[in-house]
Amino acid sequence: MLQKLFSKRWLTRIMIALLCMLLLPSVSPSMAKAEDEQDDWNLVGQVGGTTKALALDGSTLYVGSGLHVLAMDVSDPAAIALLGTSPLLPDFVESITVGENGKLYVACGLSGLVVLDVSDPSKMNIAGTFDTSGYTESVALEGKYALVADGPQGLQVLDVSNPAKIATVSEAYPLAYAYDVVLSDATAYLAGGGSGLFTVDLTDPLHPKEAGLTSLDGFTYDLQPHGGRLYAACAWGGISVLDLQTPLAPKQIAVSPTSGWAMSLGEMGNDLLVFDGADGVMLYGTAPT
Repeated sequence: MLQKLFSKRWLTRIMIALLCMLLLPSVSPSMAKAEDEQDDWNLVGQVGGTTKALALDGSTLYVGSGLHVLAMDVSDPAAIALLGTSPLLPDFVESITVGENGKLYVACGLSGLVVLDVSDPSKMNIAGTFDTSGYTESVALEGKYALVADGPQGLQVLDVSNPAKIATVSEAYPLAYAYDVVLSDATAYLAGGGSGLFTVDLTDPLHPKEAGLTSLDGFTYDLQPHGGRLYAACAWGGISVLDLQTPLAPKQIAVSPTSGWAMSLGEMGNDLLVFDGADGVMLYGTAPT
């Protein structure tokens, strides 16, 4: 009896093994096909998304929306109209800078810099791209050069005279993290997060000189030159005000606390717009200190 039961168990195991062997050829090809199809998937479209960037050029407002730039006619604020949408961009839009000759310079994070031809906002197209070695946060323009706040690669200076053949020509503070870059005459200022404010002499863009670091309270995210001064958005550190009488040695002359976290700045006439995190947008006067 025990021997018969043992034989039945082995017979059952053999039958299960044979069944699995018969099923494998019919399952494996379909699984392999599915894997091959997944390997061939490509992103072909995207709608909506986070808006982190705005740039106004006359009555046209350019808005970073997800993986696109939208062009909007804002000549009548009560009836804003969509003019056009850019082609799909390689990464989310971090910032937008308006250039000359109908060009937009779009910071696309890990995918670097994208130059858009917006001579006809209803038919925007990509004029050139350049994948930097860092994380492109912000762009400022100086003649034929684009000054790129390239995240962990500091300041990268690119020759953008031919958008189809963009090239790196120099750099400064390549070991520092740069969140924003602004230019005042021949001096570039970098928002350096927890480090503060970096200063670069750009008298010769091919050979920039690292001029120094100014420590600021908080975490420096954004910069705005205004009325001969430089304003820095320093998150929980509020707004730092720096005097630029000696451009290569900016001097902090005041700190203005905000109710939230000062993350970004803009100017509105003689006043300063402060994007204050969860506390919304504040308008500050910039009377002499």
